[in-house]
Amino acid sequence: MTTRIKSGLRISDQEMVFDPSTGESFTLNPTGLAILKLMVEGADEDRIFEIMSKDYQITEAEFERYFVDFISVLKSCQLLENDA
Repeated sequence: MTTRIKSGLRISDQEMVFDPSTGESFTLNPTGLAILKLMVEGADEDRIFEIMSKDYQITEAEFERYFVDFISVLKSCQLLENDA
């Protein structure tokens, strides 16, 4: 399943996300920024795990738990498409 990021977001390399539709800004850590950029590129969860597991020593179960938490935060900040 591919979770879609809300269109129009501005993502900086300084770990900031700006939503022009609400005027809100959010700060991400480097890992969150990397995952968000992959999601914007259309990567699905399997592809994101494949890429992230090369940089971090993380099991698939650990990744799944962290990814679900990250998606929950994105939802609560209204940074996902409405149908996601």
